[in-house]
Amino acid sequence: MYYQNEIKIGYTDCDEKDRMKLSAAMRCMQQSSSEHLEALNLPAARLFAENMVFLLVKMCIRVHHMPVCRQPIVVGTAPVGIRGVRFLREFTMESLAGERLLSALSLWVLADPRTHKILRPASFPYHLELHDSRLDGVIGDIPMPRQLGEGEQTRTDVQIRYSHLDVNRHVNNSFYGDFVCDALPYHALVAQGIETVAINFQNEARWGETLEITTHSLGEREYYIRGLHGASACFDAYATLGSAGADTK
Repeated sequence: MYYQNEIKIGYTDCDEKDRMKLSAAMRCMQQSSSEHLEALNLPAARLFAENMVFLLVKMCIRVHHMPVCRQPIVVGTAPVGIRGVRFLREFTMESLAGERLLSALSLWVLADPRTHKILRPASFPYHLELHDSRLDGVIGDIPMPRQLGEGEQTRTDVQIRYSHLDVNRHVNNSFYGDFVCDALPYHALVAQGIETVAINFQNEARWGETLEITTHSLGEREYYIRGLHGASACFDAYATLGSAGADTK
């Protein structure tokens, strides 16, 4: 079952260029995946009661044309594969005319919420139908850069507040989209917009903790962002910007 629903982009989801923010797109995808599981009679509350929870460990996104304010779009999602202990779920955002706006691949693990132990996919007691991919090779598991070089570095500290948290009492995954965008050069981001981004979710961040976020410039349009709380890695990300004055293709 490839789950689809139609939404309209709200004013508060958009930036000064009228484009949907990365964090808003991530919230939309997170909501769609939750609704899909509910449609399969596998809501999060049921899985939690059975000592299972799906945890997002990586999100890879390619922007073709970022949705704009008040635009109606169709969001699609389906699980498309299993790789080791990771479940692969893809997302699409399209205009009502069928134009592809955004493509994303997400990687999840099944865990025991009591012990945080990773569970093997074979231990999942329900049938989860895998769908043929609709991404057509436009987005995959984007690797993180191995060499950072000697490009410019900047650092920002972010204290985790009430507004960052969700029902799990840690920073909601979508806020890392804001952390990434806030770590990028402002004028370049506004002018060019996000083209691709990959975010690794490594450790939870909770209320009162401070994230030390460092941005490494890898070239004219490429950036590596890393977030630490204390000595622990919280997340890292790789982002590219589009060409100035043009939508990404």
